Amino acid sequence: IQLVNLKGKEDISSAIANLWIRVKGEHSSPVQNLKFALKWGCADLAKTQIEKMSTFALTGESCWMLIEESISNNRVECIEVLMEKLVNIDNFLTLNFLRRMFNKLLPSNGMAYRECKKAIEFIKMMTGLNSNNERVYLYPWVNTEASDGDDDDIHKDTDPYHNLFILCVLSQRFQIAMEMWKLSSYKIATALFGKKLVDCMIAQIEDKKDISELQEISK
Repeated sequence: IQLVNLKGKEDISSAIANLWIRVKGEHSSPVQNLKFALKWGCADLAKTQIEKMSTFALTGESCWMLIEESISNNRVECIEVLMEKLVNIDNFLTLNFLRRMFNKLLPSNGMAYRECKKAIEFIKMMTGLNSNNERVYLYPWVNTEASDGDDDDIHKDTDPYHNLFILCVLSQRFQIAMEMWKLSSYKIATALFGKKLVDCMIAQIEDKKDISELQEISK
């Protein structure tokens, strides 16, 4: 197989994804083809696959898989395509989804978790009152262990994009965090909360590595 006129990594990725879909596409589900396009960061190809799926009913688990693939691999353009064309987060986002993403992006024994431990501790202190006037944690998904109610829709209590914004900030996927912020219903509150988290991260890693990028984001 000869690949010509490839200008960079994006062209190579797109060529591989296109070839795979052409060879396997007829025997794969639309979701699998889309997942492959997202994995290789091919936003245009993902958009094409989404348009072909206009009558295809996505399950909550499929949506989880597509969002997970894009956020885990930091595919900003793919997230934009998913949000614009396909995914309605209100229909599938649960505490279980957020906890699974949190554990995957920030395993408790990993460096990324240790670098934002102060920010995580700050989030764990955030509480409020539910409809029964009971005090509850506002972000229970930052606890690594599952609990009762993990299958509850997160949007019943708060803005789903706000939660995904926080998850992306903690894992330092700042471009994707900005896409979630644009969709948030509470942009000022979300931005201020994000600044607080970044400031916590800066305070913790100040003596360990260059923090110029975090300082710029905090502004």
